[in-house]
Amino acid sequence: MSKTHDHFEDFWRHYPRGRKTAKADARRKFVAIVTGKHKDLRASADEIIAGAMRYAQAMGDHHPYVKMPSTWLNGGCWEDEDLAPPTGTTQLSSTQGLPALPGQASTKPRSTRDMTLAENLLDRSWAE
Repeated sequence: MSKTHDHFEDFWRHYPRGRKTAKADARRKFVAIVTGKHKDLRASADEIIAGAMRYAQAMGDHHPYVKMPSTWLNGGCWEDEDLAPPTGTTQLSSTQGLPALPGQASTKPRSTRDMTLAENLLDRSWAE
């Protein structure tokens, strides 16, 4: 196995688990970028791996918006700034901040239909 493929395995190991799919496609893109065969992108394996480590730290293993590795590579995302939220802030889930629907406890998970109904109720109350 070549050194480039070993570096890819390091990259893969450090990439966040959220959407870790299409490994073969990601490997092709990684090799093309590192060997200078990609049409637009050039970087060392160390630069890409360091970027993947920053991305994993910022996103965590199960963040809902983790990019697929091949998309992340295609976008040159190892050059992105850290994505961690500012200290002292919290991220809201899609159900936080919405009032409970009639007959529904506020802690109960909501379906997409329930979310749309809640949004429509809120819109109507503002229109009146």
